Amino acid sequence: MNIMTNIIVLEDYMKKAFTLAEVLITLGIIGVVAAITIPSLITKYQKKVIETTLKEDYSIMAQVNRMMIANEVDFDMSAADGSDTAIQAWFKENMLPYMQISNACYNGKKGCWSDGSQTKMLNGAAFGDCRAGYGCGGNWVSYIMNNGTKVALDIGNNSQLKTIFGIDSEAETCLKIYVDVNGDKPPNKFGIDIYLMTFTDEGFVPAGVNKNMSQLKQSCSKGGNGYWCMTYVKNNGWSIPEDVWKLRNSK
Repeated sequence: MNIMTNIIVLEDYMKKAFTLAEVLITLGIIGVVAAITIPSLITKYQKKVIETTLKEDYSIMAQVNRMMIANEVDFDMSAADGSDTAIQAWFKENMLPYMQISNACYNGKKGCWSDGSQTKMLNGAAFGDCRAGYGCGGNWVSYIMNNGTKVALDIGNNSQLKTIFGIDSEAETCLKIYVDVNGDKPPNKFGIDIYLMTFTDEGFVPAGVNKNMSQLKQSCSKGGNGYWCMTYVKNNGWSIPEDVWKLRNSK
């Protein structure tokens, strides 16, 4: 092979290779596509994790309620209200035997409720009944499930059942259940990662169970409080509607 042939072969090779400019342009395009698609994929993954965990939490709570009813547990925790020792004893005797948890906190003890930010309604307003790090309500019990969900329990009355929980019940008292599906992670909002359920002597029901679709959508809208989104999501096949999910970062 002579010098001329070598030059021709080298020219053919150079024509087949990418130039530096072409490589940089390609990398730039890949970067732009990644910047657009990766955040969307992460958001979809986060949404799916919340939906899957919420369904699991609901199933666990329903099972616990069935076992409590079978053992004729009195759901009126108000008899123990005001006494840390009595509340702790009630929880250990009446609920703990039917659950698997990693930690439990009683009046004045932090660690079993999100400490990252204040609990908010779906419309962005602060929910005053929850204290960051502690729980929700007056004298409460909070605990962490083995899957990382943080739960706060408090005593409720018939008026709260109907107005806040959207449940038409004749029960005089209930056990209010606040479920934070993703623990300390944001946004700590009703209808996104926090949901309401209740135990009564009439059974276990999600907040909003007696409301029609129009009322559920109103609660789970930009101007709503998000209290009844538990039933809305459950009736939607355990999928958070996209118009609700978009409100996760709204102020």
